[in-house]
Amino acid sequence: QKPYLTNRYHAMNSLIAFFFLSQSFLLSISLFLFQFHLAAAQSLRKAKYEYQSTPTVTLALADADADADATDEILEPPAQVQVAVPKTSLSVPLFQSHNSYHVNMYIGSPPQRRLVIVDTGSRYLVFPCKPCRNCGKQHFSNDYFDPNISSTDVSNQCVNTSGSGSSSWIYNVRTGINTNTETDVDTNINIDIQQCTFQTSSRQQEVCDPRTGMCQFRQNYAEGSSISGYEMEDIVWFGTDNEEESMKIHMQYAVPLSFGCQTVETGMIARQFADGIIGLVEHDGNAVLDMMHDAGVIDHRAFSLCLSKKGGFLSLGGTALLNDDENENVAAAAAGTRHRHLETMQMEPLLKGSKYYAVQVEAVFLGELEIATKAEVANAFHSNKKGAVIDSGSTDSYLPKDLRDHFASAWINHHKSVNNSGGGNTDLHQTYTNKMESYTREAFQKLPNLTIVLKSGYKWVIEPFSYMEEVRSNGSKVESSSASASDPINYTSDWPAGTETAPLLFINRLYWDEPSGGVFGSNAMVNHDILFDLENGTIGFAKANCN
Repeated sequence: QKPYLTNRYHAMNSLIAFFFLSQSFLLSISLFLFQFHLAAAQSLRKAKYEYQSTPTVTLALADADADADATDEILEPPAQVQVAVPKTSLSVPLFQSHNSYHVNMYIGSPPQRRLVIVDTGSRYLVFPCKPCRNCGKQHFSNDYFDPNISSTDVSNQCVNTSGSGSSSWIYNVRTGINTNTETDVDTNINIDIQQCTFQTSSRQQEVCDPRTGMCQFRQNYAEGSSISGYEMEDIVWFGTDNEEESMKIHMQYAVPLSFGCQTVETGMIARQFADGIIGLVEHDGNAVLDMMHDAGVIDHRAFSLCLSKKGGFLSLGGTALLNDDENENVAAAAAGTRHRHLETMQMEPLLKGSKYYAVQVEAVFLGELEIATKAEVANAFHSNKKGAVIDSGSTDSYLPKDLRDHFASAWINHHKSVNNSGGGNTDLHQTYTNKMESYTREAFQKLPNLTIVLKSGYKWVIEPFSYMEEVRSNGSKVESSSASASDPINYTSDWPAGTETAPLLFINRLYWDEPSGGVFGSNAMVNHDILFDLENGTIGFAKANCN
């Protein structure tokens, strides 16, 4: 379901020479800040394994442990509790290309820039590193990340010199056999996999390489791709595509972070455009947002994504509002003076117990038609306690297959109503399909909105502009950057110049085939500022101009 499915200690005088030769005097200030982060890295490295996440939830949570059936508990009116919206002034641009949204990240010293997919459906920062035995050649960066260049990188070690701890086990280097005895102690080493951040396997020897003492990982994906490699830690920060600007302005927000150095990647991941992926799901206090908050570079454990068809921006520490007066901000955005909220942000509870950013769906409308009863919607989205996951790493949206027939029926009824109303050549394709179809401008503008009603009452409106994708005759996507205008075309109100009377080809990217629950991909997030508030266990929604 995902399009990507993502010698060491140089003398310090060499590092200083690099800064002074390549940057202005202001960079020496950044160097001082860098030394500060380097000094803090060791203490944070120890602290991150001890950090316990204890978010304060002030909004009634949708409970993932609720009855699997459509009960009154699922459908009860939500408690109206106000939660303050965390705000920040720190934002970085996002770039849309090859069906994904990307952000620039800088790693190490001197820094190496990587263009990575922003993913709210995974947990780790991963990208190919040297030496890579089997990695793709089509990534954005010409070279793989080189840990030997950085003077601040540290490999995550899983050797436990004390031999204590419940997670420790003994490995005999000579025989290659795991043992619980202390015999042959000259060739035995103690392993502690708790020192490893990823732990992608339940098998200890797949988490820790006893011969090198390095933490390792492997991840397989449903469509057949896989990645594997080892864990490193270095200073990391978000920036722009301008390296000088990113060092002058953004380097002060650098934090030490464990990441995955891929040495093998297969399948679609090896062919993807992005260098890697940055997962933004919280995991045991080791996520990049946790590190930034612990280091004091952001005030809140929160971030927001505002996506447009061509890019958007990622705000770290909250949402980047115009000012403290939300109403004034809405008015300013409506007047076109700022690209921010077009409505007051409304907070929704995250589904309690979910490992991902999931919300509770109460009702689904196609145009003005409610496609199914609330009980049927509750069963379809919550029968396995999954809910609706918000996943920026998925291009498309995947909705419960149990509601497919309901949606198809509503689609037919809506289109019959439009076609019977007359008033010109507005014939619409009456059968719902994910196959390629042609639409005239007039017909496209009659397509209905999909509205998702959430637990606390927010109406998440997904427009045809978002869920319909223009394609070429061979089925390939027409990239928004090919449009002559600076902003992508909103087919609901506009049509490409010179083709006003000609039909265009589109594919409906709402797939009603998820076995249970649902996944709202980036196409559902377009033109909304979505706030992920980890502190309060909530998620905020507001229509916005994200161009």
